[in-house]
Amino acid sequence: MGGLSGLAKRSRDATRLLVKGVPPSHGSRRTILQKNYLLLQEFLPDNAHDTRVTVIGNRAFAFRRMNRPDDFRASGSGRIDFDPAKVDPRMVRLAFEAQRRLEAQSLAVDGLYRAGEPVIVEISYYYEGWALHACPGHWELHGEPTDGELRWVEGQVHPQDAILDDFLSLVRRRRHCTVAENSF
Repeated sequence: MGGLSGLAKRSRDATRLLVKGVPPSHGSRRTILQKNYLLLQEFLPDNAHDTRVTVIGNRAFAFRRMNRPDDFRASGSGRIDFDPAKVDPRMVRLAFEAQRRLEAQSLAVDGLYRAGEPVIVEISYYYEGWALHACPGHWELHGEPTDGELRWVEGQVHPQDAILDDFLSLVRRRRHCTVAENSF
């Protein structure tokens, strides 16, 4: 097998990009280089914070991220308010609705307000596990996102434990169905 190893190629490509401004060649790479487009996002004024809601199964972990001083951005500020009483339940419901529509097992959404109404400004598959674990509890949805019951469950949970619990429950349900089907 000729050529450079994967790490060596990535290092060479990164150096070429930094020094010469030349992006990596497409070659056998599976990534598509995006270029020649412009992405605009609506500016939503008068938001002192955003709300990060991470949904795993039927659980929602949420907290508010305060804007940086003299800045409109909250993401990455490190100024986190974990008080669940300050989290707008409409943001939690909006996150559950996005998760259901996208048929995702887990996702994180960032919410702001437009004229007093909650809106999602970003959806991500990535979230910081430590931040979810720092939440003093989570909401469980029983029913539909629009009108189902949101129950507060006290206590910290590691997100990886929630994902594992959901997976094991799915395996048990499938096993139970298979056993029930084969018993007739």
